[in-house]
Amino acid sequence: MNVLQRLYGWYGKKTVLTSFGIIIALVIAGFIFNSFSNKPKADEQSVEKQTPVTVSRVDALGSQSLFRVIGAVRSVSEARLQAESGGRITSVSVSLGDTVGAGSVIASLENSAQRAALLQAEGAYDAALAGAASSVSSSDSAKTDLEATLVSAVNTYKSSFISTDSIVRNTIDDMFTDPTGTIPGFKYDASGQAPVLNAERAAIGGILSRWSSDTSSVQTDNVGNKLSVAQDDVERIALFAQKLAEIVADQDASASFTQAQKDALEAELLGVRSTLNGTTQALDGSVTAIVNAEDALKRALIAGTGSTVSLSNAQVKSALGSLRGAQSAYEKTLVRTPIAGVVNALYVTTGEYITPGAPAAVIANNNALEVTTALSGDDADLVAVGDTVLLDNTVEGIVTAIAPAIDPISGKKEVRIGVSDESMLTNGDTVNIEFKRVENTQNVITVPLSALKITALSPVAFSVSPENTLVAHTVVLGKIMGDVVEVTEGLTNDMVIVVDARGLREGQSVEVTQE
Repeated sequence: MNVLQRLYGWYGKKTVLTSFGIIIALVIAGFIFNSFSNKPKADEQSVEKQTPVTVSRVDALGSQSLFRVIGAVRSVSEARLQAESGGRITSVSVSLGDTVGAGSVIASLENSAQRAALLQAEGAYDAALAGAASSVSSSDSAKTDLEATLVSAVNTYKSSFISTDSIVRNTIDDMFTDPTGTIPGFKYDASGQAPVLNAERAAIGGILSRWSSDTSSVQTDNVGNKLSVAQDDVERIALFAQKLAEIVADQDASASFTQAQKDALEAELLGVRSTLNGTTQALDGSVTAIVNAEDALKRALIAGTGSTVSLSNAQVKSALGSLRGAQSAYEKTLVRTPIAGVVNALYVTTGEYITPGAPAAVIANNNALEVTTALSGDDADLVAVGDTVLLDNTVEGIVTAIAPAIDPISGKKEVRIGVSDESMLTNGDTVNIEFKRVENTQNVITVPLSALKITALSPVAFSVSPENTLVAHTVVLGKIMGDVVEVTEGLTNDMVIVVDARGLREGQSVEVTQE
């Protein structure tokens, strides 16, 4: 009371009473506000009670799940160029995105000393040839022999195509339903090798088409190179015939394919292999004859008598060795692409200094692409060559190769996937790869990882009670395969569980939709 009297005396009675009234009003307003703010809102309660979830049977989840990984798009034909020597770059001949041919120079380093040494070596070689050309008595005869050899080689090249093409069309093609189609269609049981055989037959079709075109343009001045290419092509076709013969030998005799028919076809294919080997020898003989004739002409041009011949040849060879060394030193100052393609990356600029081994450019054929990925040993066992996969949910691809062993560096197996030229993928892209899961034949329960919630104690899956609340089921996990996991205990195939358990908790009220 004394306090009030003092306050009345200091501030006046009216002012003190007004202040007390304001304080009491604020306290009452705060109490009412806290009461309303602590009361649960009806909308929040309804949201809690209506958390939507999707449920599905366990066996349906396992059968619908996909095996997903990440892969990289790359060119089938790609060259990563590096500098072979160090120095300052004097010129860059291309720009990013340019199309270049095989052998094109991408960039040049400072090479005045190398060019001078090359010029000197060329002069020394010319001088050696001139000094050795004291006798040319047999040069005309050697030229005539060389011309005759080249003409004979052209005829061998053409006749070899005719015989090889006939063998493929009349014997090998009998084993395919549509040998000239995109997928030739191997007729017999190849134990999973049919995609490889189909691809090889399609490739041989391209070889024969090119060879047929070359027979009309081959000349004596380029027949040597074409003979070498044809020799490799015939050896490839011969190995293909051998492979077909082995597959035929492994076939089981039946009413539609008797033992006698099998033996006859195998013998025919082995005969084809023998004939093709003979063609290879003929081509090799033509190449050897050209080399010998050219060597004879060179010797005739520098021929002499007695010790002069040996001395002249030695001088020419010495000068040629110096010339080759100078050419090699000069070539190391050039960054040259070994393949045709598009400049996808360019790491050099004019005026900068580059060290040996530094990256210079990336050249690739962007129209011929493939996708590569790496799988663990268990995952790779679920995939086979020829399997169809889906890339980025839109593009189909086919598994073309699987590494036979695990890479000791990555601890995984490389898998390559072929795509069509119309796939619209871009070299260097990263894509999602979906492998269709192998049919479950061992009654193993698998579910997506998203259907499980990892708790501090153990993983759990959720089912929904009749009261629409979540019930947790503790599970024991087995192998993890991509985004799918094997469940060894805790679930049965006929149980209905929540498809996506992320963010859920036991006892939570939910609204159920059926998948």
